[in-house]
Amino acid sequence: IITCSILVFFITQRLDIYFFGFLKRIFKNKKLSIRLFISAVFTQALDTILFTYLALFKSVDKIFDVMLFSFTIKLIVIAISSVFLNLAKKIKKQKVHEI
Repeated sequence: IITCSILVFFITQRLDIYFFGFLKRIFKNKKLSIRLFISAVFTQALDTILFTYLALFKSVDKIFDVMLFSFTIKLIVIAISSVFLNLAKKIKKQKVHEI
């Protein structure tokens, strides 16, 4: 399980870097929160699928349920972090305008 976790981590992190760069070019370096959200959802979906199949395939009866639950938790975290990113951007803009 540890080996699968490390392998999947490196694969998805590498893909995340390339995919985020691709999104950066498409969005012309704008809409940071949208780029982060799309990139995170894509790579976390891939991470969930790869890890679940590689590490848990023969040891879990309802593998799809495990994937669905894991990905749901990840989506909640991504959504919450996106809200905080937008809030931080607004606070930063207010501080810049005050100076």
